Amino acid sequence: MEEQEVPIGRVAATENKPNTAELFYFWTNVQAPVGIGTIVRVVGPERPDARLTVAYGVVTEGYGFTDLESPLHDFIGAEGDPASQGPTERPEIRYYSAAVLRINPEEPLQPVPMGQVYQATELDVVKALRMDEYYQTSGIPIGLYQRGGVSAPVYLDANFLLGPEAAHLNSGGASGLATKTSAIEFIVQSVFTHYRGEDGVAAVCFNVKGPDLMYLDLPPEPPQDDAQLAEEYRRRGMGSLSPQELEMYRRLGVPPEPFQKVRYFAPYKSDQVNLNTVRTSPELRHNVSPLRWGLREIFQFSHVLLNRDDIDAKADALLDFIAEKVIDKEPESGDPWREKVEDFTTLARWFEDVLRFMEEENKNDWRTHNVHTIRKIRNRLSNFQGRSEGLLTNGPEVSDLPWDRFEDRTVYVIDVANLGSQVQDLVFTRVVSMLTEALERNTLGVRKVMVFVDELNKYAAGDSTETYLKRTLLDIA
Repeated sequence: MEEQEVPIGRVAATENKPNTAELFYFWTNVQAPVGIGTIVRVVGPERPDARLTVAYGVVTEGYGFTDLESPLHDFIGAEGDPASQGPTERPEIRYYSAAVLRINPEEPLQPVPMGQVYQATELDVVKALRMDEYYQTSGIPIGLYQRGGVSAPVYLDANFLLGPEAAHLNSGGASGLATKTSAIEFIVQSVFTHYRGEDGVAAVCFNVKGPDLMYLDLPPEPPQDDAQLAEEYRRRGMGSLSPQELEMYRRLGVPPEPFQKVRYFAPYKSDQVNLNTVRTSPELRHNVSPLRWGLREIFQFSHVLLNRDDIDAKADALLDFIAEKVIDKEPESGDPWREKVEDFTTLARWFEDVLRFMEEENKNDWRTHNVHTIRKIRNRLSNFQGRSEGLLTNGPEVSDLPWDRFEDRTVYVIDVANLGSQVQDLVFTRVVSMLTEALERNTLGVRKVMVFVDELNKYAAGDSTETYLKRTLLDIA
């Protein structure tokens, strides 16, 4: 025989605080397991059409009431002594306001009725958060609702999290606690575990500060047979998961283990020998690849490294001409340059040849491009490689992400933590643009890619400032 559910309070509408379709009030006793953030269910009387009214709400504010008309009465009763118990124990209630999450039936939409208030069950949480339409088919568990002894998974719809209905998730909170980053890592692992699509899903993460994302493939606790690693874990204060934490993982169906497939990419340092990353020890180098780009890879994104004041229609036209008619093209008869442009050195010589030709011919314009525009762009591009901090190379040894071989359930981490902000912008813009193009052509290897950009408030601030990365992310989202 099922245990009968016991109400924890009653709806109380007054002349000063009436119920609406968006807000209602209820009282409980002081022992009721209710607090700010608690989800409750209201069961009202039947409507004229014989339908029972059920409303779900989340507590937004709480009040404590006694029969005192004034604090002065309590002061007098205690004779001014806070330690005194007073002659009588006054009755006390809790009075809460709750924002409406859902009302059934929804039409016609009416104020929350007078009725009994119940603590939400796991099924109530599903209904209150409108997860009942998708949680069994396309739900991705992202966390647990835990209030008053009730523990219920919270789901996001994969069609909204991964598209096509939408394509972004924001994680906000206090800076420096690592909780936002940890939450996103957990959600990525949950997607890898629960996503039912057969078209493959991967994640691309930009590590923009310290080692936050650089150890995703290491376990939360060391193997029992590795004493040296166990000591390193202990020294860094890294303990094992508690039984309560393991139970949370079990409830959400997410394995409490590191990512099984992770690949790291990092540019070289300025010496072009050592990688600019924290994963330099031999034990961690097996899945680290260099990120090294040449002129071909970055020229269409060269505007990112230019001064914003230098970019105008004339400069854009010259850059487009070089990209389409010069780079990797053999010089034709009548061209003022004498060799194919394949790297930064030959590009510098191309500028010299063109400017020398214009000077010899006493011309201010060449193929609609003014000499001042050519000189300006030449000056801006002349130190590209020097400003790249090891990312750009002048030789043929190019190393890039596997744009046609992304693997299912794999995390690709790009370490740009030690690069300057302008070079970081170049990496962000090119990687996201290349991802978009490959997905549109269906040549990437997977059809879903999660892009994780940490410190978004720095690289795509919410003000009116326009950045290349911000524009790219808005296009995706």
